[in-house]
Amino acid sequence: MIMYYYKKKLSRIIEKSFISIYLSLMLFACEYDDLLPPIRISKFPDNKPSAVSFTFDDGYPSDINLVYPLFVEESLKCTFFVNPGRVTEDRWSQWAFIHDQGFEIGNHGLMHRNLKELGKDELHVEITTAYELIKLHIGEVPFSYAPAFHKSSPLADSVIYSNHFALRDNVHFLNSKAASEFEWKEYGTPDTYSVFELKMQSAIAKQKWYVPCLHGVNDASWRPISLDLLTKIVDYVKRNERNIYVDTFGNISKYRLERENVSISRLDGNVVKLISNLDSTVFNLPLTMVIENFDRYNFYPKHGVKKIKRENGLGLISLMPNSEFILIRK
Repeated sequence: MIMYYYKKKLSRIIEKSFISIYLSLMLFACEYDDLLPPIRISKFPDNKPSAVSFTFDDGYPSDINLVYPLFVEESLKCTFFVNPGRVTEDRWSQWAFIHDQGFEIGNHGLMHRNLKELGKDELHVEITTAYELIKLHIGEVPFSYAPAFHKSSPLADSVIYSNHFALRDNVHFLNSKAASEFEWKEYGTPDTYSVFELKMQSAIAKQKWYVPCLHGVNDASWRPISLDLLTKIVDYVKRNERNIYVDTFGNISKYRLERENVSISRLDGNVVKLISNLDSTVFNLPLTMVIENFDRYNFYPKHGVKKIKRENGLGLISLMPNSEFILIRK
């Protein structure tokens, strides 16, 4: 009888212990879900399959009078690579205004000299003096450099990268995979609309970043482009924005560098964090995180999350490097 009593009591203890352990495990499973969905950073912002950056070299008057108004009208941005040694005082105020509207003013060398022909001291004058003049007149240091005549050298590149982050004509700043997804081409007379259309269609199909290098509208001494042709290619991009991300060369370079230098880390429980060691005062663009099966999860932003969008079962989260969020299955 005594033995029966203790057996029964022990059975109840075991049963209660089992229930307690089961509930603890269930609670842990809710707090720490091992089955988080696939998460990645999209190749280009907004998960677009391709990107294009229009760049205009030499700072011709038509850049200010014709190109800038056209891009503003279409709510698009582009990059102007200028030669600071050739910019008059009244032009600086115009370039500063254009920069303040979200356009990029890049460095094209002080006097448009061939970098391959210059020694170390001359390179510092051509590159660094131009850098300082842009900083002085625009109020921000240039992020990008485009060598005159598309010519550079290892020595010149080392000077460029000492104070710039992106180089248009030789994308050393990107890893080999990202560099293979980049293509630039001089565009202007005698190119036609179909040349641009085919290049852009190829970029969409191959998920590439296409960077046309253009000069002034009608007033350029080298391969000018007509306003009619420029209007047509800008219209093509605008009509295909669903598949093309359009931004300055500097901004897409910045996005690609952030993407290469960020890691997705899972902290305690279901807290997910983007970790980046880049200088946040420079690399300050939001990345696009893609979360699959997003409708099956509750998403709780902690900090750094800018925008949440649902698209075809995906979650497209615009968030800053070093941001955090919580993801829990419904």
